[in-house]
Amino acid sequence: MQSAFAYPSAIFYRLALSFFVFGALLFSSTLLAAPRAKLLRVDSKAALSEGDPILTTLIDVYSHRSKSEVGIACAPLKSQERWDCLSEAFEKKGALGEPSAFPAERVALTVEINQKEEKAQYVDHQLFSAAHERPGTGTNWLVVLDADARTGKSFGKVVELASTIQESLGRHDLIKFMTLGERDLMSESDWLTSAETKSAKKYLEILKVNRRANARNRPLFTLIEAAARSGFSSLANIGSDLEAPLHHALVVISNGFGGGDPLTTGSGAMQLERTLTIGRFDNENTQVPRTPIPVISIFVPPSLRRDSALLISQKMALDETALAQEFMFGLSNPEIGGFFSILRPKEPTQSRRIVDIVRERFSHMVVARFLAPCLAPSPTQSFSLLFPGIGEAILGDQSFRDIPIGFDPRQWPLTIDAQLTRMTVNREKGIEPGGTLKVFGQFCWGSDIQRPSAYFLPAGEALPSTPLSEQGAIDLQKKLVSLDLRGAATKSGRSFVEFSVPDNDQILIGEGKRMTVRVVVVDAASRRMSGIAEDSILQLPGREKKIPRLYYVAGGLAVFLTILLLILIFKAARSFPKRGSPDSSSKAQSPYAEAAPTQVTSRQEPQREGKKVRVELHSSEGKFILLEGKSLKMGRDGSRCAALFSNPQVSGLHATMRLKEGKLYLRDEGSSSGTRKDGIRIESGQWVPLDDNNEFQLGPESIIVKFVSSLQK
Repeated sequence: MQSAFAYPSAIFYRLALSFFVFGALLFSSTLLAAPRAKLLRVDSKAALSEGDPILTTLIDVYSHRSKSEVGIACAPLKSQERWDCLSEAFEKKGALGEPSAFPAERVALTVEINQKEEKAQYVDHQLFSAAHERPGTGTNWLVVLDADARTGKSFGKVVELASTIQESLGRHDLIKFMTLGERDLMSESDWLTSAETKSAKKYLEILKVNRRANARNRPLFTLIEAAARSGFSSLANIGSDLEAPLHHALVVISNGFGGGDPLTTGSGAMQLERTLTIGRFDNENTQVPRTPIPVISIFVPPSLRRDSALLISQKMALDETALAQEFMFGLSNPEIGGFFSILRPKEPTQSRRIVDIVRERFSHMVVARFLAPCLAPSPTQSFSLLFPGIGEAILGDQSFRDIPIGFDPRQWPLTIDAQLTRMTVNREKGIEPGGTLKVFGQFCWGSDIQRPSAYFLPAGEALPSTPLSEQGAIDLQKKLVSLDLRGAATKSGRSFVEFSVPDNDQILIGEGKRMTVRVVVVDAASRRMSGIAEDSILQLPGREKKIPRLYYVAGGLAVFLTILLLILIFKAARSFPKRGSPDSSSKAQSPYAEAAPTQVTSRQEPQREGKKVRVELHSSEGKFILLEGKSLKMGRDGSRCAALFSNPQVSGLHATMRLKEGKLYLRDEGSSSGTRKDGIRIESGQWVPLDDNNEFQLGPESIIVKFVSSLQK
């Protein structure tokens, strides 16, 4: 029996606690944290379809309350009353916070590469709900169901909630079910689309009769972590006919029971929640992009009656139930869209309400796109989302440090402003050999003129019809170097670069007003190029080289002097005295009396059009081309040689070839493994002639010579 003093003390304690809770709620209900913008995804798939370095980001701008503030009023209650109170509190509209407007005019996404920060250019944004019609803009719903027997009769509500999530799928959403057993994954479905309703229903129907997990201790923490890692990792293998959506969500419907498992506790839940919020399951794998995952944690109170088989007391059952609730409560992360509630078996509309609350939260997220022309081929970048000029009105996000984007930026073309470039060339009446070319765009080389180069493609050089692979792009660059039609940069900035144009009429394609020039711009540092396919190459107007005005003046002066000289000679000839008498006989005898007989000659045949000769060198490293009047250095050193060979027995600078007046010569440059013609080592430093179909060797590398001639107009 309680003493007379103990009873009033208990009443006073409860009254004091109630007043404290009421005051805390009254204060916290009006106090929201400052809006915080969180980067949930930095995705590069848009670059594959749009051809520009576009980053698609998923951003959550939200003012949220802590979970403890929302549930503090339910603390004094016990068991079912507390669970009902908590579910009602969390399912109340706006309980966890409110979305904030996205200030697009102030947003700044910066990309840090090698301790240098570059700003990405804002393109556009949409609310996540409005962007659902865009392919790839949906949610991957990984629904983890706990098949523990202690869920009891509530398991039907578990399946009902999972089915409601499936029925709410949007056009571009995917869903995957995973069922946890005693110590491992009991079963799982494939990733299913909204149209695969039958497969989803079949999986959930089988679950109703196949749940038998009943172990005393179970590693629930480890099971959930493994399910999330395996489920989201399998998105990379969903097949070519499916595209993994932009957003991720993990739904865990469980009784939270771990028995004596040391990790299935409140502190363990905080650790797992942190891992999922960061979105890095494997910190050692730097190639995996970061994917923060909202966790929707739905607690199903376990049935832990005294049982001789389990040998637990009533007090132990209550303690373990409280521990299970604490674990499930700690899993959710509402600061990035997560949610927590408690499943009530007798509430018929709760499943639909939970799904609507979660989807409403996601719908206010923002899909924003940025043009990022300065991404590097390094595996990681660091991203910062800032709102300059707003102060602390919206807190940014600088947590995306050293993050791979899951895409090799070398496959992105350089950002060229083809319209402005073409307009400038038209103003100059076209590109002429030996002139200059100014290209406009968004570039990362600044004033460093060593990084950019322009390569001019001669007529007849075929282009790929589709974008190249990484190796294909490398091979094309080597081929461009071998053509020896390179224009060096003379001026450069962040928005333009000026090149010298090779003084070679082979860069001109076509005739008259239809004459064009094809150009490929290359950034040596980032190993990126402008468009190289038939439909994306920079094709500009060209014109034949103009004769300078000085030549016209000099030519006119020469003609004038020639005419003047002829006049003087003619006058001088007429002033000479005539020989002999003026009679007719004298005239008849004079050799000058009669005109010399006119010799009729046949018209000469017009000269045949000349031939331009080029040489193709065929090797295991590909084909190299040598043009008339040019030299080609061969070896392993890319800084000195245009024809590169990777074989270690080939010297850095191994040999040089020269094509002069249609004749080809070869010279060894003091190589270690020697240069051979017809199996005989040639003397270093001596020019040796080569003919069509000759074969020579650089160490172990064999090269075959092919002469190619084309009529020159």
